[in-house]
This record gives sequence, structure tokens and C-alpha cells, in this order.
Amino acid sequence: MPPTTHRNIYVLITGFDPIPETAHHPSYYAAKPLNGTQISLPGHRNTVTLHLTVIEVPVVYADVLSLVPGLHQVPPTLPESGSVTDAPPPPQGGYDFIFHLGQELAGAIYVETLGHQAGYNEEDLMGELPPVMPGARPFAEPENGIKITDDRVVQSHDAGRFLCDFIYNCSLAESARKVLFMHVPHAGRPHTLDEMTQTIRQVVSWVAVNYIDV
Repeated sequence: MPPTTHRNIYVLITGFDPIPETAHHPSYYAAKPLNGTQISLPGHRNTVTLHLTVIEVPVVYADVLSLVPGLHQVPPTLPESGSVTDAPPPPQGGYDFIFHLGQELAGAIYVETLGHQAGYNEEDLMGELPPVMPGARPFAEPENGIKITDDRVVQSHDAGRFLCDFIYNCSLAESARKVLFMHVPHAGRPHTLDEMTQTIRQVVSWVAVNYIDV
């Protein structure tokens, strides 16, 4: 029986600020065209409208640690940055799905399944390692529980022990929302920017229908 009711699903997509090696971080620029867009599609239980928001986050451990809890709050708190001024207002009921993106050097598109608590030995752009978190509950290597079955992407169990892994682990530890992380390569290596944007759009739609509107 076709769905007869309607549901709004709010999705937050994060990409990283530029790093010294590149003026335009592919994780943000691949997702940026989706900021403020709405996607209508049939779900299993409802007709669904996705409302997409895209923001940049710093390549700094301390900043990530401080901003991630606000993304999961109800209502959410977005960081104060240039990209946020172009973002739609946060939904009062919170985001249903938070999708983090990062840069992949090998050329493939990887969906990550795990966030890791330990092993962060690479300094961030401020020359710092992750801060000590006294009293924080352990992250316990959380899994996202989402299984992508799509030949456009490859599943991975190691997000790299840098900011990508760190933001994913911090976000999964909040555990109140569906969370996913995907690595995308530089444009043209081999996917075009438009191809990566469309893949992001398709993965978001797939997760919304199969894991949120259920």
C-alpha cells in the first residue's frame, strides 16, 4: 500500500575547512550545492521531504570536541562560522540524520562503519593532539549500525585516526541521532565534483528511507 502521510526529515551535512594542501576541501565543496535544498521522495511509511543543511567545521580537535554536542542538541546549536550564515535555521526538533564528510586521498568513496577512541597521533592545524577529556564516558569504538549496500561506495572500518575519525567518534558517542561518515576524494580523482554531490544526495536519500522513515 503506498504511503499516505507526509514526514519532514532534517539532515545536517558537515565538511571540513580548507587545509594547507588544498584551497577547497572536497568534503565541503562536494556537499555545498546541497545546502538549503529539499528532496521529496516516497518512503516506506510516509512520503518524505528531506531538508538539507551543509556547514564547515575546523580541522582542530578541540573545536570539534566542543561543537559536536551542540549539533545533537534539541534544538541544535550550530558553530559560528562563515558557512553557517548561509545555512537554514536549525530545526527546533533537532536533526534526524547527521552526515559527516572528509577527504580521501586514495580516490575511492568510503563509507565508514566505526569511530575509534584511541590512536590519534597526528597533530591538527593548530599543532595539537586530541585534548584529554576527564570524566567523559568512553567512546567504546561505537558503530553506526548503518549498512550501505551500494556499488558506488566501499565500506571501511578505519576512518584514519585523524579529524575524520575524531568527529565521527565524537558524534557517534552522542548516539541520539543517526550518524554516518563518508570519505570523498578530490574532484577529478576520479569522480567529478558533480558526481560526488550526486552520490552524497543519493546516500542521504537511501539512509532516510531505509533507516529513518521506518
